[in-house]
Amino acid sequence: MISSTSEDSTAGKLSERDVLRICAAFLSGAALRVCDPMLPRLALEFNQTAGSASLVVMVFAIAYSFMQLAFGPLGDRIRAYATYFSQEAKMSSLSSQADSSQGLEGRVVLVTGAGGGLASAIVDRFANAGAKLVLAELRASALSAAQDQLASKGVECIGVECDVSDEASAAKAATAAKNAFGRCDVLINNAGILPPASALQNLSVEAWDRTFAINLRSVFLMTKYIGKLMLDQGSGSIVNIASISGSSPNGCPPYGATKAGVLEFTRHTAVEWGPHGIRTNAVSPGFIMTALSKSNYASEEMIARRVQSVPSRKLGSPEDIAKAVTFLASDDAAFINGHEIIVDGGFLQATLMHVQPPAEQYGGWKPGAQ
Repeated sequence: MISSTSEDSTAGKLSERDVLRICAAFLSGAALRVCDPMLPRLALEFNQTAGSASLVVMVFAIAYSFMQLAFGPLGDRIRAYATYFSQEAKMSSLSSQADSSQGLEGRVVLVTGAGGGLASAIVDRFANAGAKLVLAELRASALSAAQDQLASKGVECIGVECDVSDEASAAKAATAAKNAFGRCDVLINNAGILPPASALQNLSVEAWDRTFAINLRSVFLMTKYIGKLMLDQGSGSIVNIASISGSSPNGCPPYGATKAGVLEFTRHTAVEWGPHGIRTNAVSPGFIMTALSKSNYASEEMIARRVQSVPSRKLGSPEDIAKAVTFLASDDAAFINGHEIIVDGGFLQATLMHVQPPAEQYGGWKPGAQ
């Protein structure tokens, strides 16, 4: 009995070697099986097992873990996790590529009025996306400055002195693009003028005609000649710079009329050339301070009035317009055709809000309120 009791007592204890074996099995199973619900029960079995039985449990634990890894729910979970993280990594990579280039790398982009304020931001954004630029600008000094800036960044580009309201000049720009790059993928009709405000009864025919020539006739001519290249290649994207003045009257009758014409011409081109793989859209800027519009921001009082009329409570920047333009030109907008993106901070939607009692405007919002 004493001997038997001694053997039972010995059998109830684990040797150092057994403990090491069990710990190895436990850790292997835990590492392989992550958080499998069987693991706590296996640990309990280990702690209650004595002598040579611990080896059996250890073998069982390892075999069970590997079988679960290969065939069981744990294996399914691990494979699911691996697939998920692989897909996440792939999407992150694609997102990074899209953020940096939007699929515009290597595309040939022609921008009219390339020496202007809006154009500078537009050109920079295309250049940063890896596009090749054709700069069309009437003023030689502005054209040269724009080219030098791109050259300093190593951007592939050419410059063309171009009067976009003249048919021969528009045709020359298209030929220059083809000769230099063999194609043209994107046309940005940006050139335009903003004449001084005038009452209709005082408006000269010359001012009316000049505004239509530069703001609307040019869009037709550049679309016609660059469009021929796009039709030949079976693809292209045209983005026309319109204005919120095309939808709401301002102090300059010909300006609003031409921009309304740009919007209608955009819709027509989109429909007629859509079957040929050419998309046409427009961007209508709101209150953007540029050299063209600086007379509208001549005083702090004028700036404050404009800011207070915009729900976003700020003026826009040329970069805001450039982002909309590059989006529409890119493959990210592949199913957008014949539309206008209004970049105005909500201004055109706020008319009725501004005729409500002050306490009711913007839900009672006050400056500084959250």
